[in-house]
Amino acid sequence: MNLRRDIDNQMRGLCKGSGIVLGKAGSTNLACKVDAVLAEAPDLQDIFAPLLLAQSCLTEQIEKFDRQLMAVAKGDQTVRRMMTVPDIGPLTALSFVVTIDDPTRFKHYADVGASLSVR
Repeated sequence: MNLRRDIDNQMRGLCKGSGIVLGKAGSTNLACKVDAVLAEAPDLQDIFAPLLLAQSCLTEQIEKFDRQLMAVAKGDQTVRRMMTVPDIGPLTALSFVVTIDDPTRFKHYADVGASLSVR
């Protein structure tokens, strides 16, 4: 995600350096806005084409990994239950379940925090 953000920011900076302000837009809308700019300024195509391609590939890969992560999360009852807690998504729930492994090894719930503390 950081790499995609860096590419987005690079495209914004290149546009701004050319006197074009794209305004607010997520990765998908940003690509559409850049395409609109390129329609009016085709001389910028050589600069933006590689960045748009990299952004598209990264977005596709991120979406693929997100689908795989969700499939794994949906396959585990404990993870699904944890995801019902507000602001707990599949990555956090899976990480916690994998870290705890066997919850019966803790006599008290307070022991969980102590076992996770940095030593």
